[in-house]
Amino acid sequence: MLQDCPWDSFRQSKLEFCEEVLCAWIKQPGNTWSGVGFILVGLWIWRRARASQHASLRVVGVASILMGLGSAFYHASGTWIGMLADYTGMFMGSSLMVALNLRRWLGWRCGALLGVFLALTTLFLASTVLFPGTERWVF
Repeated sequence: MLQDCPWDSFRQSKLEFCEEVLCAWIKQPGNTWSGVGFILVGLWIWRRARASQHASLRVVGVASILMGLGSAFYHASGTWIGMLADYTGMFMGSSLMVALNLRRWLGWRCGALLGVFLALTTLFLASTVLFPGTERWVF
């Protein structure tokens, strides 16, 4: 009798990493737990930035936390929605770096930076959904 895996009823993504995929609630334990590092570092950055009143660093902390949560969920589940969560965190992180550098180079204000951040994140996510298989290249 074949064993039903916990995530089998969800649309699956192709997990193509070095770690063996298990039939369990956590399909790739090593890759899943590595997301905890991003969460812990994100909490540390956020806490330090809150104490020093650096708003942009607080956002970096939040982005790191979201990246860790998305990565952990993706590697635990192997689902398509998990892949989107993982790439959303990564796209948010890279979009944030672009926006913060535009502020540094061009002196843009927060509203323009928020627009750049949201536009890039949305563009990257849309390309992932519309053109499957391009997510690694886009990132």
